[in-house]
Amino acid sequence: SVIIYDNEIAVTAHVMLKTGGYGHLYARLDLDGGRLAAQTDDSYNTITAFTSSIALINKSKKDFAVLNRKVDSSGSISLFIDTMDSTMTVRKSGKIEYDNSGSSVHISFRPFDTPVLKQLEDSIIMMNVMSQKYIGASPSHYGNCLVETNNDLEITNTTFYFHDQSNISVRLPLRNSFEIRDDYIISCAIINLHSYHPYYKTQCLVTKYDRDMNIVWERFVNQEEGYYYPHYILATEDGGCLLAGYSCDE
Repeated sequence: SVIIYDNEIAVTAHVMLKTGGYGHLYARLDLDGGRLAAQTDDSYNTITAFTSSIALINKSKKDFAVLNRKVDSSGSISLFIDTMDSTMTVRKSGKIEYDNSGSSVHISFRPFDTPVLKQLEDSIIMMNVMSQKYIGASPSHYGNCLVETNNDLEITNTTFYFHDQSNISVRLPLRNSFEIRDDYIISCAIINLHSYHPYYKTQCLVTKYDRDMNIVWERFVNQEEGYYYPHYILATEDGGCLLAGYSCDE
């Protein structure tokens, strides 16, 4: 994951260690490719690593936040947020945990979804993750949610959004599933209908939120038949968005 700011570039990547599993590489570069700072972190030692996301949370100090996923030997997936300084040294690491006990709404992390981090006011961090609504022990609705944390990596706000249909599954795009503008947030998700093979009969759902994470509108942006998989969504100055991805018919 890469971000460009001022005359610099910040990068986070997963690297394979010789022993111990996967670790992480964090780096700052100038626009000519010169290395300004770099650190490696092998503290995760995960058996599997997935795409990270990086966000600049303090432009003047060059403080960053990085979202990492890890899978342990039992197959359990966890989300971690690391905050770091301009030398790319980790200051604080926190596991994103949502109390699913006693609630009909659960947050879940799946291997092929790609949650991302963004900066909000007061160094608030946001990400897009999958959620499930339960009736008893069985999931009845799938959706996505926005999560806010403060600089101490404590969850301060969670907004769930579920589509009306009960026979759908929601997946997140591969690269960038939401973006923040001055006065709104735009998000996209892939809707799979369970009665079809998961690679067919999908719809792309775009949702617009205000800055308090209240839903403004939703739109389906493709036809009824075929397979649609968005990779990237960009918010535009007129209050809309640009959506890029690929599609195929049945």
